[in-house]
Order: sequence, then structure tokens, then C-alpha cells
Amino acid sequence: MPSVKDHLFNACQEFIDKKIKSAQMGIDELQESADTETKSSVGDKYETNRAMIHIEREKFSAQLLESQKMQKVMAQIKTDKQSKKVALGSLVMTNLGNYYIAIAVGKTKIEGKDYFIISQASPIGQQFSGKTAGSEFEFNKRKYKIQEVL
Repeated sequence: MPSVKDHLFNACQEFIDKKIKSAQMGIDELQESADTETKSSVGDKYETNRAMIHIEREKFSAQLLESQKMQKVMAQIKTDKQSKKVALGSLVMTNLGNYYIAIAVGKTKIEGKDYFIISQASPIGQQFSGKTAGSEFEFNKRKYKIQEVL
């Protein structure tokens, strides 16, 4: 039976897959649009459309690149590995919520419980980094106490 960490890991993978699929679809649609665009008698309109397509393509390419970076982060996580210190792949239970240190996905619900999937590089992720059960810190005027690190 998959653990909560497995479910969280899979939620991250699904998030990345959706982002990649969306960016790739956007790139493909723009390519199709560029291929079907015919040079009209008014050259400026054609050039403007080509420039807009190029800008949109760059946005989708940047999204694709960002998703690939997230995949590299996820490739470093071993769901069966446990550490006493908070690190990439840790599930951190606190008095103010449960956090999975991976990529920036946001809030998700597993087995009726809320979990925040956050990046290690995020401000709160940096606060958690290297801490152990029993550690405390203040973030955004809220006092966090780490109850358990899985």
C-alpha cells in the first residue's frame, strides 16, 4: 500500500506532467498556426502575427524548461528514504500543518488530511531546511514547531 509520501510524490509528478503537456500543446498549436499563416498582401499584419507567435512560443518554451527543472528536482527524491533532518523529500508534520518538501505545487488533500507541497527554495522551505523534530521557528509572525520528520 502506498504511503502518504508516495501519494505526495505522485501528486508532484502529475502536476509536472500536466504542465509539460500544456506547454507542449501550446507550442504545437502555435507551430500549426505559423505553418498555416499565409503571407497576406498587407505585409505588416503578417509580420505582427509572426512576432506575436514567436513571443507566445518563447513563453511556452520557458514553461517547458521550468517543468523540466522540476523533473530534475523530483528525480533526486527517494520516497523510501527517511532522514531525521528536514531535506528534499521530507514530510514535515508541524503544529500549523503538514509540509512535503519537493516542488511548489500548493495544497493537496490525501486521505482527508491537508498537505502543503512546497519547494525547498521557498522562504518557508528554507526555514524548515536542516531542522529536526522538536525544532521551532517563526515565519510570517506564526510560531512553527516541528512535531515529526518522515
